[in-house]
Amino acid sequence: MKLPVLVALGLAVASFSSPARAGLTTAQRVELREKLVSLANAFQEGDASKAINATMALERWGLDNEPALPLNWLCQRARDLAKDGLDPASQPVAQFIAAVRRMGDDCADAGVPSYDASAARRTLEEVLSAPEYQVRTTDSVGWWRRAAVRFLVWLNDMLNKLMSTEPAQRIANIAYYLALALLLVPLLWLAGYLVWRQSQSREPSPVLESARQTAPLDSPDVHLARGGELLQRGEFMEALKQYHLAVLAHLEQRGIVAHDRARTNWEYFAQVQRKTDSARPLALLRNLNLVYDKAVFGVEPCNAGLVEAFSLTVGEFLRAMDQLPAPPGSR
Repeated sequence: MKLPVLVALGLAVASFSSPARAGLTTAQRVELREKLVSLANAFQEGDASKAINATMALERWGLDNEPALPLNWLCQRARDLAKDGLDPASQPVAQFIAAVRRMGDDCADAGVPSYDASAARRTLEEVLSAPEYQVRTTDSVGWWRRAAVRFLVWLNDMLNKLMSTEPAQRIANIAYYLALALLLVPLLWLAGYLVWRQSQSREPSPVLESARQTAPLDSPDVHLARGGELLQRGEFMEALKQYHLAVLAHLEQRGIVAHDRARTNWEYFAQVQRKTDSARPLALLRNLNLVYDKAVFGVEPCNAGLVEAFSLTVGEFLRAMDQLPAPPGSR
């Protein structure tokens, strides 16, 4: 059973206030507090897009300044809440906002706050004393179970006494070496046989060509049209792939990613991240990659609703990319 969200957030706040913060300078504490306040305000407003942008900014700051801070869990929790829909009045979102604001208040202190271990222990004891964490016994242990346990304990004691004698130890050593020999001899024989068999083989080795051929993509409009046709025919997985190819074709036309079909979607994402720091296109592309992976690997069913939502996100991503200036050296 997982701890309640309140307990997990409390542990994150406690570790955030630990001596791992001792290496932060005053300027870094001010920057971190601004990131945390922006994140809390975005959740308070209930704006999912703004919350994603604030989460990415906080995650990037942690990687660049202090990876030891517990920001990975915090950012992952923020994405989960933003994905489920932001409702500032709900209990998980309210608890998250309170924890983030608490972290921001800790950053405002000039020194490193001390962590009260006794208070944290009392808080955990109060939570774990709830009825759902108590072990209930519905029936008493039968006499035959108690007898079986006593017999096993007695047998264990007898074996320990027996093995503690010198003759028993000698016998155990001899048995160990015999077992080792019985295991190694067949393995050595098998290895020798395989080596001999390989040396007797006269078959020529295959010649491998190290040439990689990649067919160019069509225009984004062509892939979008194919995706619409496949969606109408009920071929949802193929339609999803065509919509994703439209994204890659658009990025290749703008010279943002290199033309190489051997790369994964996340390698393309890394290329886009190096060419632009605009938060909205990056957030949309991250979402497209996550939905694509879940559908292709069977985590989520690929149905008409998922493909239609995916196509809408693709269109939004293409419009967001068209609003950005062309990168230097692009076609």
